[in-house]
Amino acid sequence: MRTAALTLEERLSLIRAWFLGSGIQSESGGLYAWQDIRNKSNSYLYSEITGYAITFLCFMNAVKKDKSLIDRAAHAAQWIMQDALDPSGGVLTRKYAGNAVEHYSFERGNIYSFDCAIVAFGMLKLFRATGDGVYLECARKIVSFLNDKMLRTDGLYNPVFDTKNNTALKDADKWSAQSGSFHCKIAMCLCELADIDKEASYKTAAKRLIDSAVSNFYKDGRFITNTFDGSSHFHPYSYTLEGIAYYRYKTGDDSYDGITRGAYANMLKRQAEDGGFPTQVFARRGVEILHQRSDIQAQALRLSYIIGGELDREKLLERLVEFQNIILDPKGAFIFGTDWDGYAKEHGNAWCSMFAFQALSLASGSATRDQVLEHLV
Repeated sequence: MRTAALTLEERLSLIRAWFLGSGIQSESGGLYAWQDIRNKSNSYLYSEITGYAITFLCFMNAVKKDKSLIDRAAHAAQWIMQDALDPSGGVLTRKYAGNAVEHYSFERGNIYSFDCAIVAFGMLKLFRATGDGVYLECARKIVSFLNDKMLRTDGLYNPVFDTKNNTALKDADKWSAQSGSFHCKIAMCLCELADIDKEASYKTAAKRLIDSAVSNFYKDGRFITNTFDGSSHFHPYSYTLEGIAYYRYKTGDDSYDGITRGAYANMLKRQAEDGGFPTQVFARRGVEILHQRSDIQAQALRLSYIIGGELDREKLLERLVEFQNIILDPKGAFIFGTDWDGYAKEHGNAWCSMFAFQALSLASGSATRDQVLEHLV
């Protein structure tokens, strides 16, 4: 077995050390999306990934108490509130030091509903960990923005809000800029806030969101993640299953179990000989994008513990750990892999590493299914 050189516990220690010591969290508190493992340069600061990091730090603290982890989470939350929170209540997307992509820049002011939900969930987890109401109020403000500015009449959420023109942008040809099934992950902050505030309307909104996602995007046993070409990209596809799984965990509503198991089984059919999963499947053209990236491998492995299903878990685990940098200092990060266009991105990726940490925690038995679900990143 190719994982024998390092134990899973050693790999987890390497991820933790990289996450806390590499500088992937900036001095200001925000998280960079990735880090070049050769020249140690960092990308832009990314609000969505900072939201994940807040939840992730709370997760590590829940598994093994360490106040310094909560201090790090609070530092990340402070960056969100000071630098990334728009007066509207939405969360701005990326803060560039140079070479800005204008559409995503703080200055342009486009706000993604998915990013907002991930940050709100992190704030709620930090409130749970600290009892500090400032994080709860921040989450309430973000959720109010989502429901006031982004919610559609059918229960789905518009993907992008243009603060310059005070309007929601129309769907684009990229999955992340569409009202898609991956927005089921927005249900996580809705359910969490409903539980904290004892307000049933948030759970109702979460159920309407999932109902509409199933109605609009679940076709022939799979979730379509891009309505322009009918494809299923397994990164947002996994987000869909994660959001529904969290909803079930939080509410006890098992009415979507058959759909989630069916959709996950459809994904599992695509497991390759090397144990990994491809990036994307095109239904209409019968073409698969076979390139592999580490976040999808981690999500697939994590879902196997959350949902169950027939897959070769050992081979998937072997494939996943092949993405970990265990050679160049600082060691520990998971390399992104190869994107849909065939371009290999050999950087240490923040969200890939967080996803992998939770997947390996489940595989090693160092965290329980409920601990991961409670702090799902």
